Formats: sequence, structure tokens, C-alpha cells
Amino acid sequence: MILRFIAPRKIDLAPTPQEPVPHRQLFQSELIGISAGTELLIWKGEFPEKFNNPHELSDLQGTLNYPISYGYINVGRISDGQRVFAYAPHGDQLWVDPQETVLIGDTSAEEAIFLANMETALHLYQSASPYLGQRIAIWGLGVVGLLLCWLVRRFNLGEVYAFDPLPKRRELARELGIEVFDPRLIVEPTSPIIPPHPIELAFELSGEPQTLNQLSVTMAEEGKIVVGSWYGNRQANLELGSHFHQKRLSLQFSQVSVTLRNLGPNWDKYRRRELALKLIRELRPSKWITHRFPLRDASLAYQLLETNPQDCLQVVLVP
Repeated sequence: MILRFIAPRKIDLAPTPQEPVPHRQLFQSELIGISAGTELLIWKGEFPEKFNNPHELSDLQGTLNYPISYGYINVGRISDGQRVFAYAPHGDQLWVDPQETVLIGDTSAEEAIFLANMETALHLYQSASPYLGQRIAIWGLGVVGLLLCWLVRRFNLGEVYAFDPLPKRRELARELGIEVFDPRLIVEPTSPIIPPHPIELAFELSGEPQTLNQLSVTMAEEGKIVVGSWYGNRQANLELGSHFHQKRLSLQFSQVSVTLRNLGPNWDKYRRRELALKLIRELRPSKWITHRFPLRDASLAYQLLETNPQDCLQVVLVP
């Protein structure tokens, strides 16, 4: 069975084709991860209809419109018995593109489901090109935000700050050695809640367009903001005449579907995925799994993520 979004806040399970699909391998799921930021936009219908990204994963190509089998976090076995991570929709049995799988060996399913989000965090870090000692902030402490916190703390010696309104998520970032703040307390540039020094590089991962105005208050002159959020069909009313203009800030949008050309011709998505898997094995983020639901009860998982984000982080589905 394959999960499909058929209308706002409505899903169903469609049968998996029984006949072999050309150039595909049969895949049996062990554990499925929900990427809350993107999937909640599909769940709520807050996406640009008929939008098409030609660089997307093979299973996600085509125009966005209901019904949609949208998902890219799946761990299981292919027909020859090898355990893989598959960038494939949510389902118990699927025909997957072998080019969109990563061999995971004896890595547990609970660790491996973080691979796609680690790849995104890695891509964000690389696209920002932080310099040693730079003052960095991460806005939004979902799974990608926390993974990026770990990467920045692991590879950069500068000051690192994190912002999120949810206390439990701030605590998880604090456990990674990050100084945390509640963004709701930021009012003016002279507010005592502002970090002790202006921020030179910020990552916007909150999923809320208006965060761009808020974080601009904390930025240093000529600071750079890297936007990793996908806002769907929601629009940002940017106050470009104030901090953006005065401080000469730059906005850079980063999207993981395309590899970074400035890394050279030897860098491709397969190399990035292998590095992401190595980083997952080092971090071991399975402790961030907070809830498990049977695949047939996936609607309950999305309801939880929408209504009680303070109580959950990585939600998984069990076939």
C-alpha cells in the first residue's frame, strides 16, 4: 500500500502495483519517516498547485496536485535482501528507483531515517560557506534545524545561537552546546534577549515567512541569511526598507535537489549522501524519535504534528 494525500487533511492508501515496473526494484519498508516541514504543507493544502520542480527526486517529479504520493524517507530492503535508505513515498511495499537508494549496511532503521534530513542540513552548511569563527544563528529547531546545529558546532569554532518558540526544542539545541533564545522576546535591536554580538550568518528553517523580518533585527551589517524553508504558497511581507536596507543584508535561497557547482565536478548527490550517512553514524540522532504510528493511522500522525508540535519532533510510521 502507498500513502496518498487526496485533499487537504485527507489521505488514503492505494494498492502497490503487483506487476514489475521497468527500471525499478521491489522494496519492502521497515520504517518510514515524516519530514514535517514539507509534508504538513501538503497535508494542509498550502502548496502552489501545478508547481513543477524538474530537479526533484524521480518519485516527486511532475506537477503538484492532489492526489499526491509525497514522501522521501523510507528504510527497508530491496529484492536482493540488501538494506537501503530509499528516497521514496510512504508505503509498505514499493517499486523504487535504484538511483534513489543508499546502502546502509547494519545501520539501524531508527538512525537511517535521518539520512535525507542530514543531507539537507549538509547542503545548507555547504551552500552558506561559513568561515572559521563566524557568528552563526539557526532559526527553527525542527529535525533539520537540530542537525544543522550539530554540524555547525561540530565544524565551526565561532559563536552559535538558535531560536525557536518551543521550550523542548530549545533544550535539545542546548544539549548540543548551542546558546538558545525564544524569538518571541525579540522586539527591538537593543532588547537584552538579542545575542551579545550581531549575527553574521543566519539559517532560516522555521517555515514561517515572517521570520525573515524578525531575524533581520539580529543581523550584523552585510550579514547573509540562507533560507532553507519551503513556504509553499504562503507569501512573505518583507520589510525591505528597514534592517534589510540599512544593513545591506543578502538573502540566499538553498534547495537540496541541485548539487552545488562551486564544489567542483567530482561532487554529486551520491557523494553527498554517503557523507550524510557517515555523519548520521557519528551523531546517532535516533533519540529524537518521539512518536510511532502504524502506516494505516498516518492521519493521526499529521494531526499531531499540526496541532501539538511542542510534543513531538521526528514522527515515524511503521508498515
